Amino acid sequence: MNFLDSMDPYFRQLLIASFTVIVLGVLSAIVSKKVLIGPVVTFILTILYNAWYYKHNYPQHELDFEGLSGGSLIFSGISFLISWALIELFRKNKKAG
Repeated sequence: MNFLDSMDPYFRQLLIASFTVIVLGVLSAIVSKKVLIGPVVTFILTILYNAWYYKHNYPQHELDFEGLSGGSLIFSGISFLISWALIELFRKNKKAG
């Protein structure tokens, strides 16, 4: 945890976590070959990360899920678009080849 604690929290949340949850969501969609799996996995991972983030950085406060929907929905939307584009691309390549 020392490595994560040494990082700036905004950098960690906006760049590292967002990239990681989107990539994991897209990979799960590609592996399952179902577009909707990507946004669902991204949404769940984003909520789990935010729960950890608030408990780790603000242990004196209770966990509040009011502020989670914005980023969770945006990341899920991005994951849906990328998953859809890649799965369609793979389907077209499979039909052509």
